[in-house]
Amino acid sequence: MTLREMSADYRAAARQVRLQLQQLRKAYRQEEDREKRWQLKMQIARYTEVLTQLGELAFLTEHYYERSCRPNAKYCF
Repeated sequence: MTLREMSADYRAAARQVRLQLQQLRKAYRQEEDREKRWQLKMQIARYTEVLTQLGELAFLTEHYYERSCRPNAKYCF
């Protein structure tokens, strides 16, 4: 698998996470129980972080060999 193919996989995974986030946010708006709302809020925060990481990894793998692209320090080895 090439880095560009990995990038496409990361972007596809990000689309799935985005859909899940939409569902969680809708459930959060409709939920009346405070405890369940708190749990949903925590799930939304975790999924948001995953979505951010997927986007960063997709960009990094897509542009890894470009000289003008400086990798995110978080993912440097």
